[in-house]
Amino acid sequence: MPGSIVSLLNEEEKTQLFSKRWRLYCDAGHQLFERGEPTENMYLVEKGKVSLFRLMPNGDEKLFRVFMAGEVIAEMAMLIPQKPIR
Repeated sequence: MPGSIVSLLNEEEKTQLFSKRWRLYCDAGHQLFERGEPTENMYLVEKGKVSLFRLMPNGDEKLFRVFMAGEVIAEMAMLIPQKPIR
């Protein structure tokens, strides 16, 4: 998880954090959250990939980033709960 806030944790902290997890199996096209929507969860991609799209002012949807297996999505939600994802 290089570049992720999770990479700053020691092994004991990572173990504690990930011991509280539950699995979410998603089909292609499943939406985890919407921009501006508050979330308390972070997501670890175990298998496959997750694409992050942004809606542009003109209404077009653009691919913003692709998260691969081992990467974490929305880890800031663990530090600042109830804040919207921007």
